[in-house]
Amino acid sequence: MRAGKKQLISEYVGYLKVSASLYSSVAPSKYKQTKGYLKIFQTVFR
Repeated sequence: MRAGKKQLISEYVGYLKVSASLYSSVAPSKYKQTKGYLKIFQTVFR
């Protein structure tokens, strides 16, 4: 259960990184905000 949950979280984080990199080419100012949220997200699940 825990290992499956951990993999799901890591896949979700990977998805967020991909969408963030795609988003950065569209709106750089919004990307900085998204990166801040990503850091908060990573600290919560660490």
